[in-house]
Amino acid sequence: MRSLGLVLIALAACGSSPHPATPPSSTAPADPPAAAAPAGTTGFEQVSWGDPVEHVRALYPAIGEGATLKQPFEGLPATIDFDLSGSVVQAIQIQVDGAYPGMGPCLAAWKDLRKKLDARYGASQAENGAAYWTTATAQVTAACNPDEAGAAELSISFARPAPPDAE
Repeated sequence: MRSLGLVLIALAACGSSPHPATPPSSTAPADPPAAAAPAGTTGFEQVSWGDPVEHVRALYPAIGEGATLKQPFEGLPATIDFDLSGSVVQAIQIQVDGAYPGMGPCLAAWKDLRKKLDARYGASQAENGAAYWTTATAQVTAACNPDEAGAAELSISFARPAPPDAE
C-alpha cells in the first residue's frame, strides 16, 4: 500500500507543472505544396498553341464574346484577347486597362512588369520601351505604346516563335 501511495504522489508531482507541456516535435513530413498547373506552350498560364476553344472556355469560364477575358495580369488590371482563328489558339494579346498619362508612367509600370517576366522567361532583350523574350515555344513582347494624344498604353503579346530559317 505504501508503494502505491508513492507512485500516486510521483504521478501527481509530474502532472502539476506550472508551465504547459510543450508538444513533442513531429517528425511526420508536412503536406507537400500543391503542384502548380503545368504551363502551356504559349507562355500564358495553361494555354497551349492549338488548344480548342472549348479548352480555353473551360479554363476561363468568365470569358466573354470574341474570346475576351477581364482578368489581372501580373497584378495589373487587364483585358486578355485570345485569337481563336480556326477555333484554336493562335495568339494572345493583353492590354493593361486604362491609358497612362504619358510614356514616363507607362515605362515605370513596364519596368516592374519586365522584372516579373524576366523571372518567368529568363533575361529579356529591350529596345525603346519594348522587351522581348523567346522561349522554345513562344515569343513574348511587353511594350509601352504612345498614342496621338500623348498618353501611352502597356500591352503584352504571346505569339508562336518564328520557324527556324531553312538552309
